[in-house]
Amino acid sequence: MKHRSSVVMPVHAGIKPEYFTEATQSILNQSLKVFEIIIVVDGGVSKELLNKIENFSLYNSILVIYLDENCGPGFARDVAIKSSNGDIIALMDADDISRNNRFEVQVNAFIANKNDMLGGYISEFHKKVGDFDSIRKVPTSMSEIKKNMVKRMPFNNVTLMFTKELYLKSGGYKNLRHVEDYDLNFRMFLSAKSVLNLSQILVDVRIESNNSIFQRRVGMSYFIEEAKLFYFMKKSGYMRISDYLYSISSRCLIRLGPTWLARYIYIKFRS
Repeated sequence: MKHRSSVVMPVHAGIKPEYFTEATQSILNQSLKVFEIIIVVDGGVSKELLNKIENFSLYNSILVIYLDENCGPGFARDVAIKSSNGDIIALMDADDISRNNRFEVQVNAFIANKNDMLGGYISEFHKKVGDFDSIRKVPTSMSEIKKNMVKRMPFNNVTLMFTKELYLKSGGYKNLRHVEDYDLNFRMFLSAKSVLNLSQILVDVRIESNNSIFQRRVGMSYFIEEAKLFYFMKKSGYMRISDYLYSISSRCLIRLGPTWLARYIYIKFRS
């Protein structure tokens, strides 16, 4: 069976036009061409960014969907996925860069292993690819992914590829603002038969050099969403009560504590 890959990519006002261009071009320049790219403009964006988006919309393989207001990445991806025509969904962020053989490597592995979900490693950078020596590794086997799921999300979300059938079966993205990816990936994992991560870098991910990346990961609203997810894990029989209590107490310390603590833990346990 020949698979068709649909790449979904939300774009919001915070994305710099040059980053968006790099991200989109990295998909267009793949060694294995993708079937379609669906860009969802999540609310108002700058005129410069809008011009870039409109230029790319001239490509036959690119569909652009505009949302009247910012609804968050989960909602935007859901709109894109439900509008897609491919049977395989691939995630992409509008400020990252896919390696030029990403889809050739992933699709071949996806077919060979009869996967439902497939991800891989990422390399992080600040301004230029290679300027920051950090590779985020994730567990590769299904058993290791299952073991790590109760500790943290065992995927690099931007590398994920999954079947549209699995996505719809899981119920898709929920109305969440902080843990929407973790929540979705857990529910898809419960329904999946074959899940793997490749021990290969698939995407170069841009990270901020300041504290903003950590500031987004603290606060009461973040903690509440995470606590509800862990409760769902426990209720579904996936998480033991001891793991649940540990997860709640540790996340309370991280999300409601000082930003420097979140930064320290994030860096220490990043890979």
